[in-house]
Formats: sequence, C-alpha cells, structure tokens
Amino acid sequence: MNWGYRILRMMISMASIAVAIIVITSVWPFATGQFSIDLPDESDIVWSYSSGVVTLSAPVGINNGGFYAIEDVVVTITVTNSTGYELLDSYEEWGTIAPGTPFSQTVDFSIDFIELLSAGADWMIFNPDFFDIHITIDCKYTFRLISFTAEYALPYNWDGLIIDMGFGEPTLESPSPGTYQVIQPYNIWTNELLLGLGGSFSIELRNSTTQQLIASSSDSIALGIDHRSDLTFSVNETEYLNLLQYDQNIDATIQLQLPGMPLIEEQRQIQWVSPL
Repeated sequence: MNWGYRILRMMISMASIAVAIIVITSVWPFATGQFSIDLPDESDIVWSYSSGVVTLSAPVGINNGGFYAIEDVVVTITVTNSTGYELLDSYEEWGTIAPGTPFSQTVDFSIDFIELLSAGADWMIFNPDFFDIHITIDCKYTFRLISFTAEYALPYNWDGLIIDMGFGEPTLESPSPGTYQVIQPYNIWTNELLLGLGGSFSIELRNSTTQQLIASSSDSIALGIDHRSDLTFSVNETEYLNLLQYDQNIDATIQLQLPGMPLIEEQRQIQWVSPL
C-alpha cells in the first residue's frame, strides 16, 4: 500500500508539473509579445476601382512565436460608415498557423456603388465619409484547450467618389451672325481611384418657371483629377435675347457617366444674371 501510495503521489506530481508546463508555455508567448497581430496602417491600405465596385485591400499578419499551433483561426470583418450603415459583414476561416511561423493574409472588402445607388444610399458618392473597420480574430491554442479573441478597430477617412463639382460664371456669346452660345465653365474633381479612366458629363438647362428646354450640352471628362473645362450650349435667337435681357432661375439636370456604373443624376439651380 505504501508503494502504491507513493506511485500515486508521483503520478499526481508529474501531472501537476505537466499542467504547469502547459500553462506556462501557453501564457508565455502572450506575456512576452511573441504572439502578435500586425495590423495595417493607412499607407498599407490599397484601394482599387472596377465596374462600379471600390475594393480595399489590407495585409493582416499573425506572428506565432509560441510553442503550439494556433488553430481554427477565424476572422470577422465588419465595416460601417459614419451613420452606422453596414457596408460589409465578412467571415473568413484562416485555418492553422504553425508554431514559429509568421503568417500574413490580405483582407479585402468591397463597396458596390451600383447597389448603393439602387438602394438610394448614394451619400458616399458625393460626400466624404468615415469608415469604421472592425476586425475580430478568434482562434484556439495549446491543442484547442485555450480560446483567444482579439478585436481591433481601424478608422479610415473616405473622400467621396465625386469629391467636388462646381460651376463658374456663364457668359453669352455670338461668335458669328446668327450663332448664339452660352459658355459655362465647370470643374469635376473625382477620386484618384479613377485615375486614367474617362467619363462623360452632360447638362440640360430648363427655365425654372416654364420648364421649357433652353439648351443641352455634353463633354468628355478625365477622371481621378480636378478636371476643368467649358460647356458650350447653342441657343436660338429668342433664347439668346431672353437671356441677354432678363434675370432668371435655370434648372440644370446634370448626368455623370462613370465606367461600369449607371448614370448618376443630380439637380442644380443656376441663378442667371443678364449682362444688361
């Protein structure tokens, strides 16, 4: 009985030591920073545009400097804007990360502006916004005995897809007898994501009171820059004399065509001041 009791005590002691070793080796990498998660900063984030979809790509690294594999790694990413509108709710399984192994994965999320237009949520097309990118990483450690959850928030400022659109003072011209024109300076500043692409821009001008069509014009625009040019509207003699003599309000229906997207329409009102 005495020997049996001693053997039992030795086994309990060995088991306690084994448990202590497992606990120490499990906690040690977290306490010493050998287990770390590297999140991207703003310079690491890459934006791209294709057919109405804006995609953000950002690298996320996990450094497993511990003694055991990190298993069942699951990454959940949610993205909301400043109003709480949910742009993304993504769930990804990254599997197992072996001990002593640095691991990196690119996290992608996309904003489908075609869907936003269809839903009437076109705020982010014409206005700056703020994205709250929330990343949650769940995993298991030490033969799945320990569960670990880490949450991170990445703020990001969005400039808008169409950053600015403005109009200068329109002028009346008659370059030759019987030819009458309205020259309207304008600028359209679009996000540099669109750099190298081309779009189109058109305006219909109507009298605000009668809604009678005064003139229409269109132009090709370079995207990704602050594009500046003039629109030339041809008007008949009656309209020319009317604009020459009378102040009036003019409704402008503006249509923008960006690659891969439906027409974006906006209404503006121009206060016309006669030259006389």
